[in-house]
Amino acid sequence: MYTKKLLFLCLLAVMAVGLNAREDNTHSSIGLHFGTSSGNGYAMRWMGPKLGLQATLGAYTSGSNDVKFNETYYDYDDEYTDNEITINKKGRSTSGTVALNGLIMLDHFNRGRLYIMAGGSYTYHRERVYSSRYIRSNYDNYNLVPNSKTSTRKTENRWTAGIGPGIELGLSRHFRIAFEVPITYNYDDEIIMYIPQVGFYYYFN
Repeated sequence: MYTKKLLFLCLLAVMAVGLNAREDNTHSSIGLHFGTSSGNGYAMRWMGPKLGLQATLGAYTSGSNDVKFNETYYDYDDEYTDNEITINKKGRSTSGTVALNGLIMLDHFNRGRLYIMAGGSYTYHRERVYSSRYIRSNYDNYNLVPNSKTSTRKTENRWTAGIGPGIELGLSRHFRIAFEVPITYNYDDEIIMYIPQVGFYYYFN
């Protein structure tokens, strides 16, 4: 579904390019970018005839620390065999992201440009995890142990490096949309292709 939405936005951008033929402002811009190696958040681009630079900064919080546990846990799938088990639930999580990418221009065309984007992102992720103990009452039911609720804080240093082609298309004199499809390598030792990135930019005079 995510990929289909990006393809639909790309189609709209191509239509806008054909309907608008005015001169672009293509040197410096501010906007939003979403992607693995580009990072998620506010972004700025500084573009020259052959080289460019993009910096991204973002932060967000999700979830709640008001975590509650039911008095009875039903093990319908027979997941547990022990008489005492521990159930974990996620609480509030916070992430901060910084990213820096360089751009090498491959071609300029009417209302757009083709480029190679290379760089990476770093995300500091912190989340609170709550736990409670349960004791088996019969075959598949467990009862909550009173006052057994505890919490721990989990932190991760997540990074992604990537390189791949991108295209930037003019929607109007000031607004542009960018798409990239990088090959990435991340902190989890994964190599991933074909996860698109998208950015929306306002170029200054």
